[in-house]
Amino acid sequence: AGDLRAEGFTRWWDPSAVGGALPTAGAPGGHEAGSLPLDPETDARRRRRAEGELEALDPAAEVPGWLVVDRLDPARTDRQRLAEGIALAYGWGSDRCVFVPRTGAPHRFSRYASCPTHGRVLPEELQPRAFSFNSHVGACPRCDGLGTVTAVDPALLLPKPHRPLLDALDGRVRVGMFRSRRNRALVQALYRHHDTPWTTPVADWPPALRRAVLHGSDQPLSIRFTRTWGSTRTRVEETRTWEGIIPIMERWDARLSDLRRESVCPECDGGRLRRAHLFVTIGDEVVEGGAPVADNGHQPAGRSIAGVTALTVHEARRFWSALRLDPTEATIAEQAVAELMGTLGFLEAVGLGYLSLDRSADSLSGGEAQRIRLATQLGARLTGTIYVLDEPTIGLHPRDTRRLLDTLAGLRDLGNTLVVVEHDLDVMRAADHIVDMGPAAGEHGGRIVAQGSPSALAAAGGTPTADHLAGRLQVPRPGRRRQARRWLEAPPASLHNLRDVVLRIPRGCMTVVTGVSGSGKSTLVMDCFAPWLEGELSTAAKRRRATVPDRLVVVDQKPISRSPRSCPATFTDIMDKLRALYAQTPLARQQGWRPGMFSFNSKDGRCPHCEGRGAVLVEMHFLSDVWVPCEHCGGRRYQEQVLEARFKGLSIADVLDLPAEEALSVFDHHRPIRRRLQSLVDVGLGYLRLGQPVHTLSGGESQRLKLSRELAAPPRKRRGRGGVQETVFVLDEPTTGLHVTDVTRLLAVLHRLVDDGHTVVVIEHHLDVIDNADLVVDLGPEGGDDGGRIVDQGTPEELVARCEQTGSWTGRALAAHRSRTAAAPGG
Repeated sequence: AGDLRAEGFTRWWDPSAVGGALPTAGAPGGHEAGSLPLDPETDARRRRRAEGELEALDPAAEVPGWLVVDRLDPARTDRQRLAEGIALAYGWGSDRCVFVPRTGAPHRFSRYASCPTHGRVLPEELQPRAFSFNSHVGACPRCDGLGTVTAVDPALLLPKPHRPLLDALDGRVRVGMFRSRRNRALVQALYRHHDTPWTTPVADWPPALRRAVLHGSDQPLSIRFTRTWGSTRTRVEETRTWEGIIPIMERWDARLSDLRRESVCPECDGGRLRRAHLFVTIGDEVVEGGAPVADNGHQPAGRSIAGVTALTVHEARRFWSALRLDPTEATIAEQAVAELMGTLGFLEAVGLGYLSLDRSADSLSGGEAQRIRLATQLGARLTGTIYVLDEPTIGLHPRDTRRLLDTLAGLRDLGNTLVVVEHDLDVMRAADHIVDMGPAAGEHGGRIVAQGSPSALAAAGGTPTADHLAGRLQVPRPGRRRQARRWLEAPPASLHNLRDVVLRIPRGCMTVVTGVSGSGKSTLVMDCFAPWLEGELSTAAKRRRATVPDRLVVVDQKPISRSPRSCPATFTDIMDKLRALYAQTPLARQQGWRPGMFSFNSKDGRCPHCEGRGAVLVEMHFLSDVWVPCEHCGGRRYQEQVLEARFKGLSIADVLDLPAEEALSVFDHHRPIRRRLQSLVDVGLGYLRLGQPVHTLSGGESQRLKLSRELAAPPRKRRGRGGVQETVFVLDEPTTGLHVTDVTRLLAVLHRLVDDGHTVVVIEHHLDVIDNADLVVDLGPEGGDDGGRIVDQGTPEELVARCEQTGSWTGRALAAHRSRTAAAPGG
């Protein structure tokens, strides 16, 4: 009080004297500062009872109410004085003040968004970066905005959730943590605080109790327990907070590491932002998963920014178009919502409506990433720009290809120039001008063999592209479909958008799984069927069962290696045969060189400067690191003396520099090498140089290289049962990057595998591949949540016949494709 008198204040106001509630925080002495209206004619008795003189207080005492900074009549007071009074009240009231009117309740004001009961909830004033997980202001401090942490996984910690806590816990954790009577008493008190019986199964815990038990609670808990030390028993009564099972386990160093894995951040529940910011929502309906659940079990209405970005593009468009705002809110949000709707529309137009907005970039395919960039350019609405697109139809169903073409036409009509690298015949037919490169691949290509409009090119002919456009060349269809005698039936799959989908694969046949983009093809085959079959094969091997195939080979588009050491020669085992061959040359035998001398992974013969890589890594401090050819060996990988050994006039470095199809003539009489080289040619990789680093290959080339290795391997014999091992080949869009001529060659390889008794499962959109299948499984009918079920399955002819009844987009596209090919000259 003395300090306030020194500052010139004379009065304080006691709100409890007039029926108000005394605040608990604010100005000096724990109270707020306020302005009182001058009212000499009314409520004089009330004012005398509520007002107090600072002079009457002990100088060391705290002010027992609100500090009065001014008394005024708003009707007769200028704005300057009013503003000065409020500023002074804010300054002494810790950014809070109270205006007490003549009648009615006091009006509370604050500089910050705050709750009347709990005070300030958010740490600071809201701003755009508070909703960015790339900013320290908005990012969750536990996971640094990643949404995931490497920590104890509750699913592994509680392997039996249908039982009470002590029975559900991992046995090692139960013994290590709850042999402490204090810990058990604290958790039991936590149960009582949440009005939950101790015998409640873990799966039935309320969300607030689950968070408190696993991650701790700030709630003080009064407990009683007995401590035993030898023969001494002591009864303990204390009040503590519960730290949480997982925080306690985090102090156990690396013990129980098998219970840890990358999991959803418990602080933000995967929302990536500070928990307080996730309670800022838009909308007036309570939606499951739309916002976090508070500790008291309450979920706010609307969706947080994390709840909105968890939606697919289709769902987000529906959400924003259905959003109802009052006039003031609509004015504020008008421009932002319009831009959002425009961008979402562009994403739909390029066939990405099934993607969730929070999808990780590293989980996107090359085609998806490219179409996202294309949607960004659509939103920019630029003119006079040259756009270069590299196979934008990768991963697109024919239905979605039509949408993409409409989008590209829209860009062209704005006055832009589009250069598209593409093999899809529908894209070629929609082009204004075609430049045809050839006449073949690798050393036999590299020049323009024809150019002009699609109709002019088709009429002129003379190239594979022109003949396929005109229909003079067509991918052949099999004369009959293979009939299955045995089947592989996976259990119902319910991952992502799949809804209890049961996939049945005929053994000894070629099955194509297709459907519109985002319908769940890769999830069903690569994430459900392949892991299930791998487990079945492992179990069958242990029990020596003959009811399942012998091997599973997954041929995907993942990179083979990121090191320049790996090349097609090493990956297909050609290198081993070459080293043995060169060790038999006259110079090698004279020098006593063994096969290891011709290995660029061995210190004996490799270049010591690049260590056999043929290139040296140059670290760029502010740019990506780059590989440059070794200046000592010129990229040839070997020492000079090793290169003096010759076979048919070629050193081993010369052989590694040959394309596979040229090397085939060099080693025509060397059966092991010839077989492996022929497999490379058969899958359309005859143009690859044998020593080309595999990290430079595209996803489609990597996939076909894996397939060629399997083709080159000699038939594997069954142990004890006789015959050749049956293999299930699973391929993910193997036609990526293939010309129609190469698709014909690939299909011949796949049919050869099936004719040898193997089973082939292909995820594919290419209509000619679909038309070559023995069984087609069509997923849909749309992408995302509108897909995830089998629309139709059967032979291609059956899909075409039923397409109008089933609504199969694949059946309709296949029907149109067959009509077009039948009307062509080669049909």
